[in-house]
Amino acid sequence: GYVMADLKWYGGRRSWEVRQAIGDIMSACAAHIVRKIKADLNTPYPPPSSPHEAPHKRTGNLRASVDYWLNRKTLEVDIGVNINAPYWQYLEFGTVNMAPRPFLRTNIVRNAMAAQRRIEREAAKAQRRLTKQK
Repeated sequence: GYVMADLKWYGGRRSWEVRQAIGDIMSACAAHIVRKIKADLNTPYPPPSSPHEAPHKRTGNLRASVDYWLNRKTLEVDIGVNINAPYWQYLEFGTVNMAPRPFLRTNIVRNAMAAQRRIEREAAKAQRRLTKQK
């Protein structure tokens, strides 16, 4: 005899749901890294920061300008400083007269592996959950 099975293809809808879940996870990870960067930028001035330390907060403008941008179509996230603090590059990389006060790269590097593991773990969970649903 024959075994009958009721097969349905949810590929388009399911892949969209998985991508949405991954986007949500990436957003949460990026927000976490932004919070870490902002915490490093919260030490009050005076005194000024030492070379190779995150800059100390004078006005709070730099801290307020740190953000992330998620492209849900490509699932790419950028973490950076918006145009309200154009001087961030001088602090991050230094100048001929000033040693760098890195705050962006150090936090991204420090937190990137944990974020990647979380994204992979949560994406696998989302895919399993969505595969079980009909």
